[in-house]
Amino acid sequence: MLLPCYQRSKITFIYFLIILVNKIASQDDGTSCLHDSIQKHNSIHASAIHQGKTRFQRNTGKTQRPIRITPYYVDNRMQLSTKAKAFLRDQLFPDTIQYFNSTLSVQPVAGQFAIDACFTQWSSSFSVAGRCRILKSINCGPRYNYDKIIQQHFHRVTYCSQDTTTTCQNYGGGGVGETDFLLYVYATNEGACQNGQNLAVSSTCVTDSETGRPIVGFIDICSSTFHQINDYETYRHIMAHELFHSLGFSATHFQNFRRPDGTKYNATRTFVANGKKTTMFTSPKVVQTAREYYNCNSLQGVPLEDNGASNSIESHWEMKILYGEIMTAAIAVGLGKMTTVSPITLAAMEDSGWYKVNYNSNFSQHKMEWGKGLGCNFLFGSCTNKNDYPYTCQANTKGCNFNYLTAATCRTNKWLDGCRIYMPIVGKVCFSTNNETNLHECNYYYGADSRCAVSNLASETCKLYEGGICIKTICGVNTTSNRLQLKLQLADQEIVCSYNGEKLNFNGFSHDLICPPVELACQHILSAHNDGLAPILCPPMCSSCSTSKTCHQCHGNYYLYNYQCYLACPPGVNFQFNKCVDDEDTIVQVIYEVIFLAIQNNLTPGRRKALIQDFQSQLNFSSKIHAVISMTIDNQRSSTAMVMQLINTNRNLSQIGNKLNLLVSRRRLKLKLNDKEVFAYSAQQVTNPVMILEMPTTTLATTYLETRTSVQLENYTTDDVYEENATIPTTIEVTRKEQSKDLWNKLVFGFPFWAWILMICGGIAGLGGLEKK
Repeated sequence: MLLPCYQRSKITFIYFLIILVNKIASQDDGTSCLHDSIQKHNSIHASAIHQGKTRFQRNTGKTQRPIRITPYYVDNRMQLSTKAKAFLRDQLFPDTIQYFNSTLSVQPVAGQFAIDACFTQWSSSFSVAGRCRILKSINCGPRYNYDKIIQQHFHRVTYCSQDTTTTCQNYGGGGVGETDFLLYVYATNEGACQNGQNLAVSSTCVTDSETGRPIVGFIDICSSTFHQINDYETYRHIMAHELFHSLGFSATHFQNFRRPDGTKYNATRTFVANGKKTTMFTSPKVVQTAREYYNCNSLQGVPLEDNGASNSIESHWEMKILYGEIMTAAIAVGLGKMTTVSPITLAAMEDSGWYKVNYNSNFSQHKMEWGKGLGCNFLFGSCTNKNDYPYTCQANTKGCNFNYLTAATCRTNKWLDGCRIYMPIVGKVCFSTNNETNLHECNYYYGADSRCAVSNLASETCKLYEGGICIKTICGVNTTSNRLQLKLQLADQEIVCSYNGEKLNFNGFSHDLICPPVELACQHILSAHNDGLAPILCPPMCSSCSTSKTCHQCHGNYYLYNYQCYLACPPGVNFQFNKCVDDEDTIVQVIYEVIFLAIQNNLTPGRRKALIQDFQSQLNFSSKIHAVISMTIDNQRSSTAMVMQLINTNRNLSQIGNKLNLLVSRRRLKLKLNDKEVFAYSAQQVTNPVMILEMPTTTLATTYLETRTSVQLENYTTDDVYEENATIPTTIEVTRKEQSKDLWNKLVFGFPFWAWILMICGGIAGLGGLEKK
C-alpha cells in the first residue's frame, strides 16, 4: 500500500539494526548487525525518521543532565512468557538504561515530552479554522503501517475531520514526564524476526525538528530466539548496541551531526588507503581520541566497516582495528563479557553535538585494549606482518586470546579483511565462573584470578589437551627484584614463571605448560570487591598507589621519593622536613634496560656496534648525560636489550627515565633486526641510584666493552671484542672512607655538616652548664 504523497514527503523511516544469529550464533562469526536492511528491501515504505515539530519545552540553559530514557512496553505485542517479560522490565532494560544514564547527558526536556500531533491545520477560510485537519501517523515498530506511536504520546489538539464542529474531537494524551528519549519495546516473531535467525531489530522513529537529536525509537526482541541466549552479558550488550544506533550511531545520523553553533556537518569522509576507498569517521573528538589511543599522530580518521553485508557498511567500526568493541558489526553470543565500549565510540556520540559524555562510566569488567598504542601501521598496514599486526596467527591453531583472558582458536570472519586472530571460545572465558564446560576434574580453574596459558598437558585422569587452558594465577611484586612476579597453580602445585614463554613441568602431568607474559596475565586480575576493576599491585613498602610504579604514600619508617618508597633517602637526595629532596650536586649512577622482543641472527661485532649507534641516535640525550650503552641478547626470552649505564644527578636521570618510557609508548625506539623493524617493548630501571665520586668527563658513548667482572667508563670508537652473554654489574663500589669524607663536607642549609655537629654539641654543653648553676 502506498502512502499519501504528503506522508511520503514528510516521513522518513530507517530500521537501524538487525542482530543476526546463525542459529544461536556460530562461534566464528558471532551475531551480525544488518544495518538499514529493511529500508533497502522495502523501498516502497521508505521510512520514518520523523522530523516534524515536537511539542515540549527545551531547556534553554547550557546545563546538560543525564539522559532520561523511558521504555514503553507494548503489552499486546509482547509474545513472551510472564517470566521473560518480568526479566525484560525488571532487569535487562533498567540495567542497560542505567549505563546510558550515567554515560550520556543532554539538554533536558522541560515539562512534558510530547510529539506534535497535527500534520496540517484548517485554514482561515473554514469555520473550524486553526484546528487540526490531518493527524500525524508515525510508524514506530516492527510491522510497518500497523505499529505506530500511540495517542498518549502526542500533544493534545482539537481534531476536526470535516469543516464542521460536530466532527471535532480532542486528540492526544499530553505525552510523558521526566523523559528525553522514548523507547517502544516489542517482542514479536514478525517481520525481520520471522526467519528464526535474528535476535532483535531497532530503529529511530522521530528526531527533534530543531536539533536533529533522536528522541523516539523502538526495539523489537525476536521472541523465537530470545530463550536461546543463556548469557546475560550477551543480552545486555545487544540491547546497548541497538540503543547506540537509535541514539545516533548510524550512517544516516553521521551526516546530520551538529557543530557547537548548531550547524549540520558530515562526520565521515572517504579516503583512499592502500589502493582502496575507505570511509572514515573524521569528527574532531574521534580523531583526537583515536590518535591518543593508537599512538598515531598522523591519523586523519577511524575506518568504518567496509565488509560483510551491505547494510553493515559504514554504520560500524572496522572490526580489524577494534575487535571486541560494542559497535563493530558482530557480537558473539556467549561471550558478552569480552565485549566493551571504547572511548572512540563515546567520542563519536559527543561529536554528534547532542550529548555530553562521561568517559569514566564503566559498561564492562575491562577496558578496551585491542590495538592500543600499536601505531599507524597497525591501522593501515598488512595483518600478515606480525610487526604491524601482532595479533595475527596460524589458521586453526589453538591458544589464548590477545590478553590471555580466554582460550581461543585462530580464525577469521567476513568482517576481518581476511585477518586471522585468536577468537575466544564460548565456555572458556577464564575469569568467568559461569562456564558451560566443567573441567575441574582436570584441575583447570575458572575465576577472577584465572588466566589462559598454552598447554599440551596430559595426566592419568585428563586426556592430552593442546591449546589454551584456564589456570589459577598468583601475581605479586618480588621485593628482591622489585618486579612483577607470576606464579601458576595446578593441582596444588605452584611454579614461578621466570620469563615469558618458559615451559613449566608439573608433577603428575606429561608435557608442558607455557608461561604467558607476566604484564598481561597480571594486568586484569578482576576482583569482586573492587567493582570488577583490576587491583593495583603497589610498589614495595607502598601503602597507597595509582599504578604499579606510582606510589603516593609509604608504610611507616619509609620515605617517598619520585613515587617510590625508601628506608632512607637515596644517594644524591637530602632529607628535609620528612621529605626526600633532590640534591643538585651529587652524581649518581642508574642502569636502564630497553627491551626488544627479537634477536639478530649471526651477530658480528661490527653489526652490534652499528645497532648500538643506531639506538643512540634515536635517544637524542643532552650532552650533559654520561651514558655507556651495551647490548645483550637473551636467547631464552628471544629478546635484545640495550643496557644503558647513566650518570648524572637524580633529577636529570629521573627525567631521562620518563623520556625513555615516553619514547617506548610512542614507538619511537626501534631496531632493524634480521631486516625487520622491531619496536621497543619496554624501558625499565633495573638498579637503584648509586652515588659515585665525580662526573666522568666523557659524554654519550657510542659503544661499550662488556666483561663479566668490571665496568669501565672509557669510550671505545673502534671495533671491540664482545662476549655474547656478558652482563654488567648493577653498582659501582664506593669505599666507606670515601663516603664518610663526602658526607662530612656536605653543605646542609648553607653550612658544612661538621659545623652543624659542633654547633649542636656546643648547645648541649651550654644547657648542661645552666643546669649546674
